[in-house]
Amino acid sequence: MNKKDPVLKSVLLVSSVYDPVFLGGAERVVQGLAEGLVDRGIRVCVVTTCFGESKIRRVLNGVEIVGLPVLNMYNPFNDEKISKLDKVLWHVFDSYNSWMKRAFLDILKEFQPQVVNTHTLAGFSVSIWSAVKLLGIPLVHTFHDQYLLCVNGAMQKYGSNCSRRCSACFCSSRLKSLHLNKVDTYIGVSDFIVDRHRLFLSGVRNKRSVTIYNSYERPSLDCGKEVESGSGIRFGFLGGIHPRKGIDNLIESFLGSDLRYSSLLIAGKGDLSYVESLKKRTEGASNIKWLGFVNSAGFLREVDVLVIPSEWHDTAPLAAVEGMAWGCPIIASDRGGLPELIGEAGWLFEPSELGSLISLLEYCESNLPIVQQVALKAKERASYFTRKRMLDSYENEFLNAVG
Repeated sequence: MNKKDPVLKSVLLVSSVYDPVFLGGAERVVQGLAEGLVDRGIRVCVVTTCFGESKIRRVLNGVEIVGLPVLNMYNPFNDEKISKLDKVLWHVFDSYNSWMKRAFLDILKEFQPQVVNTHTLAGFSVSIWSAVKLLGIPLVHTFHDQYLLCVNGAMQKYGSNCSRRCSACFCSSRLKSLHLNKVDTYIGVSDFIVDRHRLFLSGVRNKRSVTIYNSYERPSLDCGKEVESGSGIRFGFLGGIHPRKGIDNLIESFLGSDLRYSSLLIAGKGDLSYVESLKKRTEGASNIKWLGFVNSAGFLREVDVLVIPSEWHDTAPLAAVEGMAWGCPIIASDRGGLPELIGEAGWLFEPSELGSLISLLEYCESNLPIVQQVALKAKERASYFTRKRMLDSYENEFLNAVG
């Protein structure tokens, strides 16, 4: 008698934060995955962190959500000033937090999922992997950042990208590395992040690892925009306002260019003092507009070319996929997973080369027909990053782990 193929009925996802506490693209990807699986008739529970001292339960769009208080020195997702000592202690406990393991184990026993898929682990730590294996449940982990390799998750120090792990990061990740064998399958949101972990961690090299790109579905089939000759280019920046995102370089390049008609729209939020320091540099520049936190779809309808000037090795920014879906060619730094995401849908520059970004900004303003051609390539490339493709791939990996 042939053994029946397994059927996926229940999945538990882990994300450090979840709607309505959004910090970035990773959280939006997890929500899209959770709700997409629910649409396929699969029971989904998302375990996340919450503020306060009590567990929180709710249901959103069919997804069961459990919020666990962070049992550590502080909640890292609060906007509060933290002493250096408390930060150090927080990272020590976050290497393997036994208190979070016990709290998570109770949820696992209650929900009894067929498979667990962890995404961002800050606040939980890899200790929850031990809870999963105590119950003999298949475990899949998705790399969104470099949490397992680096204290700050970016492998960047003093503005420079690290070619190897410093002693502090090696020590902090040592305990995490001891638990890599508990994971059955590793998923990366780009080839870059998979290769990065396989390079530094033998525990990853010994396990199945695949790439599943993030997805984005544009609400409308028609972008409803066209770059007109003589009107200039509406360049856009969308994301967190943080030094590693390269916003300094973008502003400096835009102000130092010979652009005659173009404008720069900046959307996103960040540390208030840092944002204010950047705004002061743009005072008097009427062609630079600060929009704050905005709806990405509405913003991308108003942008002709999206600029992603990341200084760090950005893993797979969702903004790139969103921009292409809205017909925006991408100007991006030659960092991390950006080159493989963009392909022929834009242009790459080297952040360390003086004037490299300026040249591309001026090139776009002087070559509107080419920008329009690349816009078509962007829409075409975006068709690869569909929700169905991502859901099919995740479901296949879950079933493979279960089977």
